[in-house]
Parts: sequence; C-alpha cells; structure tokens
Amino acid sequence: MSGEPSTSTTLRHNATTPLLTETTPLSPSPLSQSRPSLRHTRLAQQFWKAGGILGAIGVGLAAFGAHGLKSKLATDPEAPRKLENWKTAAQFQVTHSIALLITSIAMQRPPSLARPLPRAPLAGYLFLAGMAGFSGSLYALVLDSQKKYHKVLGPITPLGGLCLIGGWVALAFL
Repeated sequence: MSGEPSTSTTLRHNATTPLLTETTPLSPSPLSQSRPSLRHTRLAQQFWKAGGILGAIGVGLAAFGAHGLKSKLATDPEAPRKLENWKTAAQFQVTHSIALLITSIAMQRPPSLARPLPRAPLAGYLFLAGMAGFSGSLYALVLDSQKKYHKVLGPITPLGGLCLIGGWVALAFL
C-alpha cells in the first residue's frame, strides 16, 4: 500500500492478437486521499507530545495537591477552598490533555474522512491556552498566600475557561 491508485487487470483477446492484459486504474485508494500536510503532521505530533506531557504534569500536580499541599495549608483557614480549586485545576488539566490528544488524532485525518479538518489546529491552540489560563491561574492563586497577584490572576481564570470551551466547540464543528 504505497498510496498509489489500485489497478484492475482485464483480459482481452481478439483474433489478430494473442491474449493481452490491460491495466486500468480504479479510483484512488482512501489512503492516498486526505493526507495531512507535513506542517499539519508536525503540529499534530507537537500537540500529541504536549497532551502527554501536560497530562503527566496534571496527574503529578493532583497528587501534590492531595498530599503535599494539604499538609502545607494545614493552618490556612481557606485551605478547603484552596484544595478544591487545586483539585479542579488538576482535573481540568488532565481532561483537556486528553482532548489535546484527541485533537492530534483528528489532525491526522483518518482515511475514512475525505474532507479537511481546518479547525483542528484551532482546537489544539485553544486547549493549550485554556489549560495555561484556567488551570495555571488557579494553581497560582492557590499558591499566592499573600494575595499579591489576585487582581491580575483572577480575570485570567474565566478567560482560560472560555478558551477551553472554544476548543470543544472547534472540535465539534470540525
């Protein structure tokens, strides 16, 4: 399966010539259609790596929140709220890392899909921005015990959430 069109061999015989074979091309193979560009393939590979790395980091941060952060915040009166925010940030990071992996797969355009997927890169970029904005700002807000950066970080969280929503919408309308 080199991506070249399939061929059909037909036998033809007439009185003046011996048995001949003709090779006629059939429709192109599905594997040769809808191949992603090299740029698209590289971007899909980058999204795959980012999804895997961010997923691993998310799991690590969830474990830190459940164990290390819990003991660090033991005397903080806002500890339950902060731990819940940390847990939410980690859950969203892991969930959207998986979404980024799905986006990478969608960008590879399986042979069964004959049409291009122009919004797949947009979905990937939105997931990345959303994870950085939403989860990243929640992590930073929890760690900012003196509330020095709350005014700056507070508005970033909902913007990151909007990016995550936008990523799902872009995936839905590929």
